[in-house]
Amino acid sequence: MKRVFAYIGFSAALTQIVLCLVPITYGEYIKIAAIWLAVIFVASLLLPALRRAEVVPLCAGTSLLACLLFLFNFNAAVLPERALDSKTAECTFYVTDEAKNEYSYDAKITSVDLPNAVQNFAVVVKTDGMTDLEPYREYTALLDFYVKYDDAFKSYGSFSDRVYVNASLDYLKNAGDTVRSPMKYVVYLRKHISNTVVSYLGNYLGGLSVALTTGSKKLLNDSIKSAFTTLGISHLTAVSGLHLSVITGVLLFILKKLRVNKRISSVISILITLFYMMLADFSGSIVRAGIMLIVILCAEFFGMRGDSLNSLGIAVTVLCLNPYAVCDIGAVLSVTCILAVVVVFPLFNEKLRAKYIDPLNKTKGEILLDGLFNVLSGFYTSVIVGAVTMPVCYVFFGSVSVISAVANIVAIPLGSACVVSSIVFYLLSLLNIPFVSIVAASVTYSLDNALVRCVSFFNSLGNPTFTFDYRYSYVFAAIFILIAVCVLLDNKKLYKLCAALCALIFSVSSSAFAVVDRNTAYVYVINEDAGVVRCNNKTVVFGVSNAGEYFAVVDYLNKNSLSVDVLVSDNDYYSSLICKSVHVSSLICNDFNDTILNDSSKDCLIVNNAVAINLGENSRLYYRNGRVVFELNGFTLGNDSSADVFLYGSKAVDSHGTVLLDRADALYSIKNKNTYSIRRIDNG
Repeated sequence: MKRVFAYIGFSAALTQIVLCLVPITYGEYIKIAAIWLAVIFVASLLLPALRRAEVVPLCAGTSLLACLLFLFNFNAAVLPERALDSKTAECTFYVTDEAKNEYSYDAKITSVDLPNAVQNFAVVVKTDGMTDLEPYREYTALLDFYVKYDDAFKSYGSFSDRVYVNASLDYLKNAGDTVRSPMKYVVYLRKHISNTVVSYLGNYLGGLSVALTTGSKKLLNDSIKSAFTTLGISHLTAVSGLHLSVITGVLLFILKKLRVNKRISSVISILITLFYMMLADFSGSIVRAGIMLIVILCAEFFGMRGDSLNSLGIAVTVLCLNPYAVCDIGAVLSVTCILAVVVVFPLFNEKLRAKYIDPLNKTKGEILLDGLFNVLSGFYTSVIVGAVTMPVCYVFFGSVSVISAVANIVAIPLGSACVVSSIVFYLLSLLNIPFVSIVAASVTYSLDNALVRCVSFFNSLGNPTFTFDYRYSYVFAAIFILIAVCVLLDNKKLYKLCAALCALIFSVSSSAFAVVDRNTAYVYVINEDAGVVRCNNKTVVFGVSNAGEYFAVVDYLNKNSLSVDVLVSDNDYYSSLICKSVHVSSLICNDFNDTILNDSSKDCLIVNNAVAINLGENSRLYYRNGRVVFELNGFTLGNDSSADVFLYGSKAVDSHGTVLLDRADALYSIKNKNTYSIRRIDNG
């Protein structure tokens, strides 16, 4: 049987995708799934027809092992760590990297002073700026533990990083000795790269170069990050197969020109690949790409021919040793992109490529057609990759950019050039020759600037997107799994049944969502007292006063295909930005200012310090002197202390208690005063 590892890897991944869709609260029921998989596996061994097929018992056995691995991790790590929720304890820990945004640190807890508490686990520690923590130094502190995510796919990579609980620093007691670890020097190297690049290029473009070379987005400008995400080219700033292929490709080209032995070249490339994986902190996408590349290089070392699908299968198998790796957007997009290029692209490529009468002696017309095909193949590849990754984008982002394929064609070559230029510039800067460093920095600056201008141009076109709200992520995940099963079984009769089931699932779920939404109001609350209200097909945005709230609001509006019926704002600058980003029907503000008229996309301007607007049956908006209160089916929410949900100072107080909005945003679903729910969400 060919491509054994391809079957093993993708059977394990498919199983774990299904298991990750099960809510955490129903995790114990996965035991039932394990029993059924065991029955299927035994049956595949006992029934001669299935046993002779080989692929059936192989996939069934792999799925069973993946399920058992998932169960072991769930019971040994997820449940014990999440049991710390809402508890305070004295802990010993050390941080493993520089601070992220908002003074959050990746950390390793070495001991927890609580009876029967789990020890030695990963966590994200938030200090709220109270103190700076040095990487790989041991600290003793009082930590408040809390659970931030209840959904593996909505954890934005936290579960794939084995972080199942977060903590906030209550009180730092003392700092201890330095922890011995080789990764400490990798952190210092990343910091040195960051400082060197930024010192020459500045924060704006320097942050882009740092993201392109190390994957660290800490210094990446918010506007650049937003444009990359909107256009569907954020993979450029997540170190992955693209970066490794560019680096090793350039390296192998140089070694070949130097006439270095192929085996020595393979060994050098493997070592560089391992080092770069370590520099990128072993993210899911870089691990997948690195393992696949190492397998291919090893095959070349031993004089064997590598198989792309089998190599990818080995990489996926290793990734699936972490049961939540399938929830990492970088790893999933990376794998699906390779599948698109290796599997889907050749199916169409052979049909479109011109057939030559004599391939060795092409006519002028055939040479012209061949050249045209090669020019268009980049666009064609981008379209194929976009189509194959569309379900993944829907699951994780809720939207897909229409012009993403075109943007990728221009951005990928430019981004590749920026990666090589940034690395060469850093290496040359180590020589301490000012003239050489300045010239290299100028080249890198020009390339980075060209990439930013290119992205800004595509982003200025309006970038229409296909968008559905967050609930469709489960629908598209189910459709994606059905299609994957059909491809795995390779049965032509199943494709028609699969198409009918996909159409049925989509139509039934769309109808069900429409019925549910008819009498339900949704309130998305962001940090301080900003948010979005959706009620009776009307959308209200209120309280946006800083960049973080602006990006969160616009992202939520775009993901849910929403225009703004009413914008309530006392901040002229962010009012104008929102009006430029989405269509706004009415703007309410306290005072008139000429800058409000700079944008023409709003239809109506209401200047009043007290106004009431009808949002539909039993729903109203009350605005008075900057105070905003919504009455939704008899339920009140706003920044007035008399409201059922009182928003103030990064908190939402309701009958369930207090939700700390600086830890995660909140989404309220309201039917009436007695029936409402709240869940934590995050923008990533």
